[in-house]
Amino acid sequence: MTEMAAWRRSVFWFAVAAGAIFAPASTPVQAVEGLDLQSRLVDLYREHSNAIVRVKVATEDLDDTGKPRISLLVFSGFFVSAEGQVLTNSTATEQSNRIWVEKNGLSYLAEVIGNDPRTNVGLLQVLKLPRSFSFIPLTLSDEVHEIGSVVMAITSPLDFNPTPSIGLVTGAESFFSNFVFPFTYSRVGIPGGPAEGGSPILDLDGRLFGISVASVPEVRSSYVVPTRALIRLHAQLEATGSVQYGGLPMEFAERPDRLNVAKEIYVSELLPDRSASEAGLQRGDILRNINGLPAESINQLRDSIFYAEIGEFLSLEFERDNKRLSFALPIEPLATMATSAAPDTSSTPEPGPPPTPGQQ
Repeated sequence: MTEMAAWRRSVFWFAVAAGAIFAPASTPVQAVEGLDLQSRLVDLYREHSNAIVRVKVATEDLDDTGKPRISLLVFSGFFVSAEGQVLTNSTATEQSNRIWVEKNGLSYLAEVIGNDPRTNVGLLQVLKLPRSFSFIPLTLSDEVHEIGSVVMAITSPLDFNPTPSIGLVTGAESFFSNFVFPFTYSRVGIPGGPAEGGSPILDLDGRLFGISVASVPEVRSSYVVPTRALIRLHAQLEATGSVQYGGLPMEFAERPDRLNVAKEIYVSELLPDRSASEAGLQRGDILRNINGLPAESINQLRDSIFYAEIGEFLSLEFERDNKRLSFALPIEPLATMATSAAPDTSSTPEPGPPPTPGQQ
Protein backbone atom coordinates (compact mmCIF):
# COMPACT_ATOMS: atom_id res chain seq x y z
CA MET A 1 0.00 0.00 0.00
CA THR A 2 1.37 3.43 -0.95
CA GLU A 3 2.04 6.18 1.55
CA MET A 4 -0.76 8.29 0.05
CA ALA A 5 -3.23 5.44 0.47
CA ALA A 6 -2.16 5.07 4.07
CA TRP A 7 -2.78 8.75 4.77
CA ARG A 8 -6.28 8.50 3.41
CA ARG A 9 -7.34 5.64 5.67
CA SER A 10 -8.32 8.57 7.81
CA VAL A 11 -11.18 7.43 9.97
CA PHE A 12 -9.58 4.15 11.10
CA TRP A 13 -6.34 5.80 12.14
CA PHE A 14 -7.79 9.05 13.47
CA ALA A 15 -7.19 8.11 17.10
CA VAL A 16 -3.60 7.13 16.32
CA ALA A 17 -3.04 10.54 14.74
CA ALA A 18 -4.58 12.23 17.77
CA GLY A 19 -2.12 10.47 20.09
CA ALA A 20 -4.51 7.96 21.61
CA ILE A 21 -3.16 4.70 23.04
CA PHE A 22 -4.42 1.63 21.20
CA ALA A 23 -4.05 -2.03 21.83
CA PRO A 24 -1.30 -3.53 19.64
CA ALA A 25 -2.15 -3.44 15.94
CA SER A 26 -3.44 -6.71 14.59
CA THR A 27 -0.85 -6.75 11.78
CA PRO A 28 2.51 -5.02 11.15
CA VAL A 29 1.01 -3.40 8.03
CA GLN A 30 -1.65 -1.62 10.10
CA ALA A 31 0.98 -0.33 12.50
CA VAL A 32 3.04 1.08 9.63
CA GLU A 33 -0.05 2.76 8.14
CA GLY A 34 -0.85 4.45 11.44
CA LEU A 35 2.71 5.70 11.83
CA ASP A 36 2.70 6.98 8.25
CA LEU A 37 -0.39 9.10 8.91
CA GLN A 38 1.00 10.39 12.19
CA SER A 39 4.28 11.32 10.50
CA ARG A 40 2.37 13.07 7.74
CA LEU A 41 0.47 15.23 10.23
CA VAL A 42 3.75 16.22 11.89
CA ASP A 43 5.18 17.10 8.48
CA LEU A 44 2.13 19.22 7.65
CA TYR A 45 2.57 21.25 10.81
CA ARG A 46 6.27 21.79 10.19
CA GLU A 47 5.62 22.77 6.59
CA HIS A 48 2.89 25.34 7.24
CA SER A 49 3.25 26.64 10.82
CA ASN A 50 5.61 29.38 9.60
CA ALA A 51 2.70 30.90 7.65
CA ILE A 52 0.52 31.42 10.73
CA VAL A 53 0.17 34.80 12.44
CA ARG A 54 -1.79 36.28 15.31
CA VAL A 55 -3.95 39.22 14.22
CA LYS A 56 -4.59 41.96 16.78
CA VAL A 57 -7.06 44.78 16.35
CA ALA A 58 -7.36 47.85 18.57
CA THR A 59 -10.63 49.78 18.44
CA GLU A 60 -11.68 52.90 20.29
CA ASP A 61 -15.19 53.62 21.49
CA LEU A 62 -16.93 55.15 24.51
CA ASP A 63 -17.76 53.38 27.75
CA ASP A 64 -21.02 53.79 29.67
CA THR A 65 -19.77 57.04 31.18
CA GLY A 66 -18.83 58.52 27.82
CA LYS A 67 -15.09 58.16 28.33
CA PRO A 68 -12.85 56.79 25.56
CA ARG A 69 -12.15 53.08 25.82
CA ILE A 70 -9.66 50.93 23.91
CA SER A 71 -10.72 47.37 23.09
CA LEU A 72 -8.43 44.63 21.80
CA LEU A 73 -9.62 41.76 19.61
CA VAL A 74 -7.41 38.81 18.68
CA PHE A 75 -7.74 36.43 15.73
CA SER A 76 -5.71 33.94 13.78
CA GLY A 77 -4.55 34.52 10.21
CA PHE A 78 -2.15 33.17 7.61
CA PHE A 79 0.04 34.45 4.79
CA VAL A 80 -1.27 33.65 1.30
CA SER A 81 1.40 35.36 -0.79
CA ALA A 82 5.10 36.11 -0.80
CA GLU A 83 4.15 39.81 -0.87
CA GLY A 84 2.67 39.61 2.62
CA GLN A 85 -1.07 39.30 2.13
CA VAL A 86 -2.84 37.74 5.12
CA LEU A 87 -6.29 36.17 5.23
CA THR A 88 -8.23 36.39 8.47
CA ASN A 89 -11.79 37.00 9.66
CA SER A 90 -13.68 40.03 8.40
CA THR A 91 -14.52 40.90 12.00
CA ALA A 92 -10.85 41.75 12.48
CA THR A 93 -10.93 44.30 9.66
CA GLU A 94 -14.11 46.20 10.52
CA GLN A 95 -13.86 49.57 12.29
CA SER A 96 -10.28 49.01 13.37
CA ASN A 97 -8.22 51.99 14.53
CA ARG A 98 -5.02 49.99 14.47
CA ILE A 99 -4.26 46.51 13.22
CA TRP A 100 -1.10 44.42 13.33
CA VAL A 101 0.07 40.84 13.16
CA GLU A 102 2.40 39.02 15.51
CA LYS A 103 4.87 36.34 14.53
CA ASN A 104 7.62 34.80 16.64
CA GLY A 105 7.04 37.42 19.32
CA LEU A 106 7.45 40.39 16.96
CA SER A 107 4.76 42.81 15.78
CA TYR A 108 4.21 44.02 12.21
CA LEU A 109 1.81 46.77 11.21
CA ALA A 110 -0.83 45.87 8.65
CA GLU A 111 -3.50 47.63 6.66
CA VAL A 112 -6.88 46.42 5.48
CA ILE A 113 -7.15 45.56 1.78
CA GLY A 114 -10.78 44.50 1.98
CA ASN A 115 -13.40 42.64 3.97
CA ASP A 116 -16.59 40.72 3.37
CA PRO A 117 -18.87 40.70 6.43
CA ARG A 118 -21.26 38.25 4.77
CA THR A 119 -18.69 35.42 4.81
CA ASN A 120 -16.50 36.82 7.61
CA VAL A 121 -13.41 36.85 5.38
CA GLY A 122 -10.92 39.73 5.52
CA LEU A 123 -7.70 40.47 3.63
CA LEU A 124 -4.72 42.34 5.10
CA GLN A 125 -1.40 43.61 3.78
CA VAL A 126 1.53 43.43 6.19
CA LEU A 127 3.54 46.62 5.69
CA LYS A 128 6.97 45.42 6.77
CA LEU A 129 7.49 41.72 6.22
CA PRO A 130 9.10 39.32 8.69
CA ARG A 131 12.56 38.12 7.73
CA SER A 132 11.33 34.57 7.46
CA PHE A 133 7.83 33.35 6.71
CA SER A 134 6.08 30.92 4.41
CA PHE A 135 2.70 31.23 2.77
CA ILE A 136 -0.16 28.89 1.95
CA PRO A 137 -1.11 29.31 -1.72
CA LEU A 138 -4.71 29.59 -2.84
CA THR A 139 -4.72 26.64 -5.21
CA LEU A 140 -7.74 24.57 -6.13
CA SER A 141 -7.59 20.81 -5.72
CA ASP A 142 -9.52 18.38 -7.90
CA GLU A 143 -9.87 16.05 -4.94
CA VAL A 144 -13.31 15.71 -3.38
CA HIS A 145 -13.05 15.74 0.40
CA GLU A 146 -15.65 13.25 1.51
CA ILE A 147 -17.29 13.36 4.92
CA GLY A 148 -14.91 11.51 7.22
CA SER A 149 -11.73 12.93 5.64
CA VAL A 150 -9.07 14.11 8.08
CA VAL A 151 -8.15 17.81 8.11
CA MET A 152 -5.80 19.91 10.22
CA ALA A 153 -6.20 23.45 11.56
CA ILE A 154 -3.20 25.53 12.61
CA THR A 155 -4.26 28.36 14.89
CA SER A 156 -2.84 31.07 17.16
CA PRO A 157 -4.88 30.56 20.34
CA LEU A 158 -4.37 33.11 23.11
CA ASP A 159 -0.62 33.77 23.40
CA PHE A 160 0.52 30.30 22.35
CA ASN A 161 2.70 29.44 19.40
CA PRO A 162 0.96 28.14 16.25
CA THR A 163 -1.02 25.14 17.43
CA PRO A 164 -2.29 22.20 15.36
CA SER A 165 -5.67 20.54 15.80
CA ILE A 166 -7.11 17.70 13.77
CA GLY A 167 -10.65 16.65 13.01
CA LEU A 168 -12.93 15.19 10.39
CA VAL A 169 -14.94 16.78 7.63
CA THR A 170 -18.41 16.39 9.15
CA GLY A 171 -20.81 18.10 6.77
CA ALA A 172 -21.56 20.61 4.02
CA GLU A 173 -24.43 23.10 4.29
CA SER A 174 -25.57 26.36 2.75
CA PHE A 175 -27.59 27.33 5.81
CA PHE A 176 -27.48 26.90 9.57
CA SER A 177 -30.84 27.21 11.31
CA ASN A 178 -32.27 30.41 9.77
CA PHE A 179 -28.88 31.78 8.72
CA VAL A 180 -28.37 31.52 4.97
CA PHE A 181 -24.89 31.20 3.47
CA PRO A 182 -24.20 32.44 -0.08
CA PHE A 183 -22.69 29.05 -1.02
CA THR A 184 -22.00 25.68 0.57
CA TYR A 185 -19.77 25.86 3.63
CA SER A 186 -17.83 22.87 4.89
CA ARG A 187 -18.27 21.80 8.50
CA VAL A 188 -15.34 20.26 10.35
CA GLY A 189 -15.06 18.63 13.75
CA ILE A 190 -12.55 21.19 15.02
CA PRO A 191 -14.20 23.59 17.50
CA GLY A 192 -12.97 27.17 17.37
CA GLY A 193 -11.72 28.62 20.62
CA PRO A 194 -10.64 32.13 21.60
CA ALA A 195 -8.55 33.85 18.90
CA GLU A 196 -8.79 30.84 16.55
CA GLY A 197 -11.12 32.36 13.95
CA GLY A 198 -9.36 32.97 10.65
CA SER A 199 -7.14 29.92 10.85
CA PRO A 200 -6.32 27.79 7.79
CA ILE A 201 -7.69 24.27 7.45
CA LEU A 202 -5.42 21.89 5.51
CA ASP A 203 -5.98 18.52 3.89
CA LEU A 204 -3.54 15.63 4.14
CA ASP A 205 -1.89 16.63 0.86
CA GLY A 206 -0.91 19.95 2.45
CA ARG A 207 -3.33 21.97 0.34
CA LEU A 208 -5.61 24.62 1.76
CA PHE A 209 -9.04 23.14 2.51
CA GLY A 210 -10.46 26.51 3.62
CA ILE A 211 -10.55 29.19 6.30
CA SER A 212 -12.36 28.92 9.63
CA VAL A 213 -15.07 31.59 9.82
CA ALA A 214 -17.47 30.51 12.57
CA SER A 215 -17.62 28.16 15.53
CA VAL A 216 -20.59 25.95 16.39
CA PRO A 217 -19.76 24.95 19.97
CA GLU A 218 -22.99 23.00 20.47
CA VAL A 219 -21.67 20.30 18.14
CA ARG A 220 -17.93 20.93 18.70
CA SER A 221 -17.51 22.06 15.10
CA SER A 222 -16.55 25.01 12.93
CA TYR A 223 -17.76 26.29 9.60
CA VAL A 224 -15.15 26.68 6.88
CA VAL A 225 -15.25 28.75 3.68
CA PRO A 226 -13.81 26.24 1.18
CA THR A 227 -10.84 27.10 -1.01
CA ARG A 228 -12.88 27.27 -4.21
CA ALA A 229 -15.00 30.07 -2.76
CA LEU A 230 -12.01 31.64 -1.01
CA ILE A 231 -10.18 32.06 -4.33
CA ARG A 232 -13.16 34.00 -5.69
CA LEU A 233 -13.53 36.12 -2.55
CA HIS A 234 -9.80 36.89 -2.43
CA ALA A 235 -9.77 38.05 -6.05
CA GLN A 236 -12.60 40.53 -5.43
CA LEU A 237 -11.20 41.75 -2.11
CA GLU A 238 -7.81 42.32 -3.71
CA ALA A 239 -9.31 44.15 -6.70
CA THR A 240 -12.06 46.26 -5.11
CA GLY A 241 -11.92 45.82 -1.32
CA SER A 242 -15.37 44.24 -1.21
CA VAL A 243 -17.40 41.38 -2.70
CA GLN A 244 -20.29 41.82 -5.10
CA TYR A 245 -22.90 39.09 -4.97
CA GLY A 246 -25.31 38.05 -7.66
CA GLY A 247 -28.66 36.35 -7.48
CA LEU A 248 -31.91 35.52 -9.21
CA PRO A 249 -35.01 37.70 -8.67
CA MET A 250 -36.95 35.02 -6.85
CA GLU A 251 -36.81 32.89 -3.73
CA PHE A 252 -36.49 29.14 -3.55
CA ALA A 253 -37.34 26.68 -0.81
CA GLU A 254 -37.06 22.94 -0.21
CA ARG A 255 -39.82 20.49 0.69
CA PRO A 256 -40.35 16.71 0.54
CA ASP A 257 -41.38 15.48 -2.88
CA ARG A 258 -44.74 13.83 -3.54
CA LEU A 259 -43.39 10.39 -2.65
CA ASN A 260 -41.67 11.73 0.48
CA VAL A 261 -38.41 10.02 -0.51
CA ALA A 262 -36.37 13.10 -1.45
CA LYS A 263 -36.48 16.88 -1.35
CA GLU A 264 -37.47 19.10 -4.22
CA ILE A 265 -36.69 22.77 -4.82
CA TYR A 266 -39.56 25.06 -5.75
CA VAL A 267 -40.16 28.76 -6.39
CA SER A 268 -41.58 30.27 -3.21
CA GLU A 269 -41.57 33.98 -4.20
CA LEU A 270 -41.05 36.06 -7.33
CA LEU A 271 -39.96 39.68 -7.49
CA PRO A 272 -42.38 41.61 -9.70
CA ASP A 273 -41.28 43.17 -12.98
CA ARG A 274 -37.98 41.30 -13.07
CA SER A 275 -36.51 38.76 -15.47
CA ALA A 276 -37.96 35.66 -13.80
CA SER A 277 -41.54 36.89 -13.53
CA GLU A 278 -41.44 38.45 -17.00
CA ALA A 279 -40.18 35.15 -18.44
CA GLY A 280 -43.31 33.44 -17.13
CA LEU A 281 -42.12 31.66 -14.00
CA GLN A 282 -44.74 31.12 -11.32
CA ARG A 283 -44.79 30.37 -7.62
CA GLY A 284 -44.77 26.64 -7.02
CA ASP A 285 -42.74 25.78 -10.14
CA ILE A 286 -40.41 22.88 -9.29
CA LEU A 287 -36.75 23.17 -10.27
CA ARG A 288 -35.59 20.01 -12.06
CA ASN A 289 -32.30 20.90 -13.79
CA ILE A 290 -29.51 23.47 -13.36
CA ASN A 291 -27.23 23.94 -16.36
CA GLY A 292 -28.14 20.47 -17.58
CA LEU A 293 -27.60 18.72 -14.24
CA PRO A 294 -30.40 17.33 -12.05
CA ALA A 295 -31.35 19.77 -9.29
CA GLU A 296 -30.74 17.78 -6.13
CA SER A 297 -30.38 20.30 -3.30
CA ILE A 298 -30.60 23.94 -2.30
CA ASN A 299 -26.81 23.77 -1.77
CA GLN A 300 -26.30 22.99 -5.46
CA LEU A 301 -28.51 25.90 -6.49
CA ARG A 302 -26.74 28.42 -4.26
CA ASP A 303 -23.36 27.23 -5.51
CA SER A 304 -24.49 27.60 -9.14
CA ILE A 305 -25.53 31.18 -8.45
CA PHE A 306 -22.44 32.14 -6.43
CA TYR A 307 -19.87 30.76 -8.86
CA ALA A 308 -21.55 32.38 -11.88
CA GLU A 309 -20.55 35.89 -12.96
CA ILE A 310 -23.04 38.74 -12.79
CA GLY A 311 -24.66 38.91 -16.22
CA GLU A 312 -24.03 35.22 -16.91
CA PHE A 313 -27.11 33.18 -17.80
CA LEU A 314 -28.18 30.06 -15.91
CA SER A 315 -30.05 27.39 -17.83
CA LEU A 316 -32.90 26.24 -15.58
CA GLU A 317 -35.59 23.65 -16.21
CA PHE A 318 -38.78 23.66 -14.15
CA GLU A 319 -41.80 21.40 -13.87
CA ARG A 320 -45.36 22.72 -13.79
CA ASP A 321 -48.46 20.54 -14.11
CA ASN A 322 -46.29 17.59 -15.22
CA LYS A 323 -44.77 19.65 -18.05
CA ARG A 324 -41.12 20.70 -18.37
CA LEU A 325 -40.36 24.38 -19.00
CA SER A 326 -36.90 25.74 -19.85
CA PHE A 327 -35.61 29.21 -18.97
CA ALA A 328 -32.33 31.10 -19.36
CA LEU A 329 -32.08 33.70 -16.60
CA PRO A 330 -29.28 36.21 -15.99
CA ILE A 331 -27.48 36.55 -12.67
CA GLU A 332 -28.36 40.02 -11.37
CA PRO A 333 -26.52 42.12 -8.76
CA LEU A 334 -27.91 41.17 -5.38
CA ALA A 335 -27.80 44.80 -4.29
CA THR A 336 -30.58 45.58 -6.77
CA MET A 337 -32.94 43.02 -5.25
CA ALA A 338 -34.99 43.47 -2.12
CA THR A 339 -34.80 39.79 -1.11
CA SER A 340 -32.56 36.78 -1.65
CA ALA A 341 -33.01 33.04 -1.66
CA ALA A 342 -33.80 31.49 1.71
CA PRO A 343 -34.57 27.97 2.86
CA ASP A 344 -38.05 26.82 3.80
CA THR A 345 -37.84 26.82 7.60
CA SER A 346 -40.24 23.90 7.77
CA SER A 347 -37.51 21.69 6.30
CA THR A 348 -34.58 23.09 8.30
CA PRO A 349 -33.62 22.94 11.99
CA GLU A 350 -35.35 25.07 14.57
CA PRO A 351 -33.93 28.58 15.03
CA GLY A 352 -30.86 28.69 17.23
CA PRO A 353 -27.92 30.94 17.99
CA PRO A 354 -25.82 31.95 15.00
CA PRO A 355 -22.35 30.52 14.55
CA THR A 356 -19.85 32.70 16.37
CA PRO A 357 -16.52 33.93 15.02
CA GLY A 358 -13.52 32.77 17.02
CA GLN A 359 -12.06 35.81 18.71
CA GLN A 360 -10.74 36.78 22.08
